[in-house]
Amino acid sequence: TDELIATLDAITPNVSVALDRLANERDLERDQEALRLRDRAMQAVSQGIAIAEVTGNDTPLVYVSPGLEALTGYTPDEARGRTIRSLVGQRADAEIVAELRAALMDGRRATAEVQVTRRDGTTFWSELAVAPVHRDDGTTSHVVGVFTDITERRRLEEQYRHAQKMEAIGQLAGGVAHDFNNLLTIINGYCELIGTTDGLDDTTRQFVAEIRGAGERASALTHQLLAFSRRQVLELKNVNINAVVTDTERMLRRVIGEHVTLVADLDATIADVRVDPGQLSQVLMNLAVNARDAMANGGRLTIATKQLVLDQAWCDAHRGARPGPAVMLAVGDTGTGMDATTLERIFEPFFTTKPIGKGTGLGLATVHGIVQQSRGHLTVTSEVGHGTTFAIYFPSVGHAATGTELEAAAPAMPRGTETVLLVEDDAGVREITRLILERSGYTVLLAADAREALDVCASATETVHLLIADVVLPGVGGRPLAELVRERNPQCRVLLVSGYTDDMLLGQDVLSSQVAFLQKPYSPLALALKVRDVLDSGAAAAP
Repeated sequence: TDELIATLDAITPNVSVALDRLANERDLERDQEALRLRDRAMQAVSQGIAIAEVTGNDTPLVYVSPGLEALTGYTPDEARGRTIRSLVGQRADAEIVAELRAALMDGRRATAEVQVTRRDGTTFWSELAVAPVHRDDGTTSHVVGVFTDITERRRLEEQYRHAQKMEAIGQLAGGVAHDFNNLLTIINGYCELIGTTDGLDDTTRQFVAEIRGAGERASALTHQLLAFSRRQVLELKNVNINAVVTDTERMLRRVIGEHVTLVADLDATIADVRVDPGQLSQVLMNLAVNARDAMANGGRLTIATKQLVLDQAWCDAHRGARPGPAVMLAVGDTGTGMDATTLERIFEPFFTTKPIGKGTGLGLATVHGIVQQSRGHLTVTSEVGHGTTFAIYFPSVGHAATGTELEAAAPAMPRGTETVLLVEDDAGVREITRLILERSGYTVLLAADAREALDVCASATETVHLLIADVVLPGVGGRPLAELVRERNPQCRVLLVSGYTDDMLLGQDVLSSQVAFLQKPYSPLALALKVRDVLDSGAAAAP
């Protein structure tokens, strides 16, 4: 036993040393595995990680992660010795850089959005989070910077801000157009009535014609305001785009001039699309005018159509596009083209590169609004010195059973003997509309709002054949008023009018032509034609 104890005493120190060594080796192995895990994690993350050593006023990089190399193009060897500030580049906002530097000097973490310059000179937007690494005594030994590419996020945020701005401008423009259209209804209506009066001398007739022409130009401008803000009421029909191009081609040739060659490359196999043919002609005209102005020294304007199928991958790359069969309408020119800065703003209302007095800046905004409201998708490609191409994609709906040519205006003022209830809160519009209807042979009952209209209906001795009501009225609007009137008189037909409309006010039934609607400002002829059409249609046309 004594010998055994002596032996154990002799080997115990060696065992202890061996156990300590084994424990140290296991600790070292765990530390090494932890370091390997952290290294693999640093290599796996998509964010870029940079570590810089703080040496006086300088902060040279001592580590660059593979993620940062992928973002910037700098290899670890190329990045070492540079600074985080050099990666941010000279485009960074001085106040942001100063704020980050102050936070690090105070030993605080900080985050900012900066524009980072890649090795090839291009830039991207990054969220940069910086944090100090402290020594045991509390001083800063290193700085860690984490770069996250937020270019796509900023692009989406910018799109959202732009959409909000367009919506705000659209609301303003729509409100202005509403009031302006009421005034134009009065101005244009009286001009036309005066112009048809017997006994006018030539000078007076010429003056009236000049006023009428100015009124028509003002009407076109308000229609543009409503179109770009997507508050224009579209008369949607199944239309073959080739027919619209053909109908518009002669006018286009006059507009673009002889120095520009017009080429129509039309696919004869295209299906029909559901659009407003008049508004589609406006789209073609606006794009042609822009193309002409970009080819002051001559060139070629090409209008092309093509039947195709938009797949999901293409639609994912073009936000807002819908997959499925579509008809493409492309308008391309060989003009001066546009740089990237101009391309970003071309659809903004009132933005124009033309000299003062040469353009309103509403042409392309109008095109964009009409395409969007028609559920189409618009793309544009352009290169300075090599021209511009606008491509519009409309969902195809198959071939229409009806004709596709644009409707021609009736040559004569139609007349009637029915009784019309006119409900209009604007006294001036009410009076000119009354004059037009009475000169066309109708008996007209007047009301300024829904309550007065119901009182007139209740006391009327004659049958009311047609209700003409403004969509927006004090209290009860035109649509609910029509329902109330037809509860008492189911055979009464309805014609809604307005100078400012949208889907929320009218509903999809107006957009799909199930409810008769007339856009202000309307001419005496347009009003008479529409009234006769509604009365002769045999349908009550109630909302």
